[in-house]
Amino acid sequence: MRISDNRRYLVEDDGAPFFYLADTAWGFFYQASTEEAEHYLRVRHEQGFTVIMPVLVWEDLPRTDDYYGRWPFLENDPTRPDEAFFRHVDHLVGVANGLGMTMAMLPSWGSYVAPPRREGDLALLTPDNARAYGEFLGQRYADARVIWVLGGDRNLQPDQPEYAQVWEEMALGLDAGNGGGQLMTFHPTGVPPCSSSQWYHESPWLDYHMFQTSTRLELDYCNTLLADYNRQPVKPFVDGETRYEHSHRFFHRQMPYGVRMTPQRVRQVAYYALLCGALGHTYGCRDVWSFYVPSARTRDRDVDIYWRDALHLPAAEQLRHLKALFTEYPWYTLVPDQDGSLVCRGSMEDNLRIQGALARDGSYALVYIPEPMPVWIDLSKLSRGTVDASWFEPTTGRYTFFQRYHDAQTVRFAPEDEAGDRVLVLAARSIPA
Repeated sequence: MRISDNRRYLVEDDGAPFFYLADTAWGFFYQASTEEAEHYLRVRHEQGFTVIMPVLVWEDLPRTDDYYGRWPFLENDPTRPDEAFFRHVDHLVGVANGLGMTMAMLPSWGSYVAPPRREGDLALLTPDNARAYGEFLGQRYADARVIWVLGGDRNLQPDQPEYAQVWEEMALGLDAGNGGGQLMTFHPTGVPPCSSSQWYHESPWLDYHMFQTSTRLELDYCNTLLADYNRQPVKPFVDGETRYEHSHRFFHRQMPYGVRMTPQRVRQVAYYALLCGALGHTYGCRDVWSFYVPSARTRDRDVDIYWRDALHLPAAEQLRHLKALFTEYPWYTLVPDQDGSLVCRGSMEDNLRIQGALARDGSYALVYIPEPMPVWIDLSKLSRGTVDASWFEPTTGRYTFFQRYHDAQTVRFAPEDEAGDRVLVLAARSIPA
């Protein structure tokens, strides 16, 4: 896998565009048995997910042994990997790859990186051993469909150069181990919402940027992502951690509060991402990535649904429709509407924005309407010919033909019902000679 020639999305080695639909699965190598992990992969594959994001050295401080009582390092030494633990990883990476899925793996959560940044951190990875650990991983998974996600939910701080050095050394080690043949990115924290572009835009080892926007409903999500879309030189970007389905807006281990992340709120950021030029999107659910079993563990991390049931929460099932829409009307040809030339009235602002995007050749446009509200579209922005307007339902994937327009005019559109979000699909049709 590599970056596209225009540096906007990912492609396979043969140049075929790769649709990046990821699921956060932090505890995948730890909290699930082999059978459970395989079941998880089969379900996510059937739902249309193409990328899984687990952590190799996962945080539940001071440390967490895996389901079978193993730990990645012997005696907490990153230069002495535990072969039994990594054979388990090998197997599950192979199962995922066999399903056509890519593993976007975090070598470590940030709490294990020196210097300690929070009380209780176990700083195992240092500038002296990070390169060796990276080279081990690079060599072991050089032939696998793997993307490396550094950072581990931590930001860089100007007064802690040692922390940045660990990641730089690890990146060098990964490249040495796999010959530079695998993509790398950096996963920041969501307080405040951050992108790796804040520190690594010029870094040659970072291939695409990653955001964490978390559950901040007040965030102007589109403008946040468009800042990276407009950054020069161009680099692809993706939101790597955003609104967890079913979770509360504010998360504290023992006292979550605020509104829940409904399926509609989860869908909103997914459609916004693709229409703002992201290379794809990342879904998540706390009940799933913790592999929560009510009878086996105390309630923690804002979870209350058995993970096998949570796999089938509405938004997780509905994202297959997003994938189908942006495959039929390819996401990689879309240019975000930023100046109001397509959506000329009714675009709104902030966290409830009507966001559109137009194909580079003007052959189609997609406009996401997050709530029932009118919008005015300038049809002259589409290529010559008639324009067919249809409504697409994100909950079902069904299209409803609305009307055909023969004149390049500004048209008012409004969903006929008062429920939910919609995508307005505008397809230009050539006039027969």
